[in-house]
Amino acid sequence: MSRAAELPTPRDRWSLDLLVRKIGDPALEGRYRRALSFRETSRHVNPLMLAVCGPGALYVRQWRDHALRCRSCRELFSYFGLL
Repeated sequence: MSRAAELPTPRDRWSLDLLVRKIGDPALEGRYRRALSFRETSRHVNPLMLAVCGPGALYVRQWRDHALRCRSCRELFSYFGLL
C-alpha cells in the first residue's frame, strides 16, 4: 500500500487512537498543513514563537533559510540555540 493510500480522504473519519498514532507522520503533516499566519504577516521571525519551538519545529524549519540571510533573525536563532 502506498503512503498516499494510508492517508484519509476529506470524507474519511479516523478514530482518535489512529489519528494519534499517525499525527507524527510527515506525509500527514504535509498534506494537512495549515497556513502560518506569522509568516504571511511579518518580514522577520517572531521571537515568541522561537522561544517555544524546538530545532525541528515546522516554524523553525520554515524560517531557517531567512535567518541565514538576515542578521537580526540570525541573532535570534543563535540566542535560542536553533542554528
